[in-house]
Amino acid sequence: ARRAATVAASLLVAAVVLVACAGLLGTGRGSQADGPPLAAFPEMQGSPDDTASHSLRGVEELAWVAAAGQCGPMEEGVDYLLQHSYLSAYVSSPDACCARCQKVPTCLSWTWLTPPAANQEECWLKGGSFAERRTQRLNGAALAGFISGNAAGRVQSQAATPVYPFNFQVVHTSGLEAGYVCPKGELPAIAEPSPTNGELVPLRVLSYNLDWWSIFDQGRAAELHVYKGTQGNAVVEHIKKNVPFDVMAFQECIDVHWLAQKAGLAEDYEVRQGPEEICVAYRKSVWDSLDYGFSYVGEDTRAEFWRKRGAQWLRLRHKSSMRTALVINHHGPLPVASGGVCGGMGTAHNLLALVNDKGVRGDAVVIAGDFNAGQSSVTIGQLKKRLTSAIAGSVYAGVDNIFTNLGPDRIVGRVNIGTGGSDHAGITATFNL
Repeated sequence: ARRAATVAASLLVAAVVLVACAGLLGTGRGSQADGPPLAAFPEMQGSPDDTASHSLRGVEELAWVAAAGQCGPMEEGVDYLLQHSYLSAYVSSPDACCARCQKVPTCLSWTWLTPPAANQEECWLKGGSFAERRTQRLNGAALAGFISGNAAGRVQSQAATPVYPFNFQVVHTSGLEAGYVCPKGELPAIAEPSPTNGELVPLRVLSYNLDWWSIFDQGRAAELHVYKGTQGNAVVEHIKKNVPFDVMAFQECIDVHWLAQKAGLAEDYEVRQGPEEICVAYRKSVWDSLDYGFSYVGEDTRAEFWRKRGAQWLRLRHKSSMRTALVINHHGPLPVASGGVCGGMGTAHNLLALVNDKGVRGDAVVIAGDFNAGQSSVTIGQLKKRLTSAIAGSVYAGVDNIFTNLGPDRIVGRVNIGTGGSDHAGITATFNL
């Protein structure tokens, strides 16, 4: 590792000199957006004429690629780790990943993953300062399924880009539509649920922010998917200890299929992995899924931008009683208590509008999640005007919440199950439908 760092430092010094003369440089970088500094300047192989192999050697060849306006060379089995990294969605190939990096002004490197490195193909864009050129996993295994390359024509001053502007640029240069609007006007009204008619059907819901980066990936670069090399962790054991639930709503959830396997839930639960690191699971022996989807409701402000924010929605029908429920899983926008770009009023409005759009009159409605908004925030205050608060968490001023359209008399259980090692406590509510 020290030798690789020495090579990287030598190349970096030479590259800075070259930039002063030529004004162009392709560099390589990588890491996780909310993790520690990572990644290094790559040692290249080959010759300037060997364009088919994408493997060039040395600073002159790197400048040749930059001068041609092309992406930098590609290396297989290598991860360029930098201070920041961001998973860019809807990218189809290494060339497309490279092109996406070129569109982001502060992107300096990229890494393309294919199975078994990831469950599906992934494009990671990198920015900030170098940390390491990695060729092995933490257990010494080769980085099979990794391809990394550098952006062309980028200068070293771009290495100082803070994480929030980098994240914002990745998302807002993708060419994808926002997927939401910031509404104005009165809050949508929410229909009442069907009466019980004497038959009580329990619905037990868990909301839990898993603190995935710290607990599952052990603070390492997200693209390394460190959790895949483990047999579980304290959070997994905490879930196993507290099941069964009818529905589980997880935030900061990267791989719900792996989670279900390790927690021993795969046989009894159907799982859905959503965008933006949220996921749900429901007990398929008790409930049928009628509909499922994901909708955006806002995003973080530029001052603390991690991502766009949305909600998973799952409409269920109880197998024996035929009663129905709409369960929504939400991870709210930052900064905390701000409501993000739409403000607290706009975020609450969009969540309530989602209920009306995806639900059916008579449904029991549950909205669960880490709202990134405490009990004194506008978001929570507005939701309380239309819904009943079933339970609020104990950390970060009560950002974890479960709301319902059921009356207080139909909320028959409220439990804080503790953190299990996460920085959030899991909260549960049991309802009579």
